[in-house]
Amino acid sequence: MSEVYINTYLYIFSSLANNRITRINTQAFNSVTVSSLDLRGNPVRYLHWKSFDTLTLSETLWLNSMNYATVPRRAFHAVTANNVKMGGGVIDTIEHEAFYDVTVTEDL
Repeated sequence: MSEVYINTYLYIFSSLANNRITRINTQAFNSVTVSSLDLRGNPVRYLHWKSFDTLTLSETLWLNSMNYATVPRRAFHAVTANNVKMGGGVIDTIEHEAFYDVTVTEDL
């Protein structure tokens, strides 16, 4: 079972994969702590500034196969994760400081 509690601490793997999410607003995942967050396969066309502000993951952030072309400034501000997966998308622009103060212990 997947559970998501925005703006609070989370103790379980969270999956929002393969839905119809088209945009991730500013601070949508502000100060959330989860083991993993799976957003793969959503038709996300737009990430906002600080979409993942201070997100903490002990495992992986999955953002594969999405439709956003630009990673905006500080979209991933102060994110901590073991791994971030962003392959298979249509990214053509990564703005200055898009990954400001990010800690990834494996590969990006």
